[in-house]
Amino acid sequence: MGRAAITLSTGCNEWYTPPEILESARKVLGYIDLDPASSDLANSFVRAKKFFSLAENGLSQEWFGRVWLNPPFNAGIIDAFADKLLSSSKVESAIMLTDNATDAKWFRKLVEGCAGLIFTTSRLNFINSAKFVRGEKTARGRHLRGSAFFYLGSEVGKFHAEFCQYGWLCK
Repeated sequence: MGRAAITLSTGCNEWYTPPEILESARKVLGYIDLDPASSDLANSFVRAKKFFSLAENGLSQEWFGRVWLNPPFNAGIIDAFADKLLSSSKVESAIMLTDNATDAKWFRKLVEGCAGLIFTTSRLNFINSAKFVRGEKTARGRHLRGSAFFYLGSEVGKFHAEFCQYGWLCK
């Protein structure tokens, strides 16, 4: 025990992707053009050429190029991000990190629309922004359930080869 858990009741959507996952994403995508659900601090890890913060509302912006997406996992919000990703014609390729909410409508839409899907075999150790900023050594926390990586693009073999280290291949 003693590990922080990410839940809908925390009230905090600022849980950042572990750096090793982002390195894998860059290996697959080459580089990241856009992170549509980010912040200055999150982008220090993601290193996207362009990002949209909460104030800029990435859902109201045009998406393009090679996209990394770790949206807020809140019901309603994650649905909108999934729909936007699937309908963005200028997105060349993308990797979206979500929780494994296999019973959710948005999840099923992503399964149908993606080229590749990996389910994690262990819970990811996300970075808690508030603790990170304060310099706390326990700036990481695990989600209450596993995660999923969705890949949209033409390099599905490359995605599978890189992301299978985090879980098992579904599609």
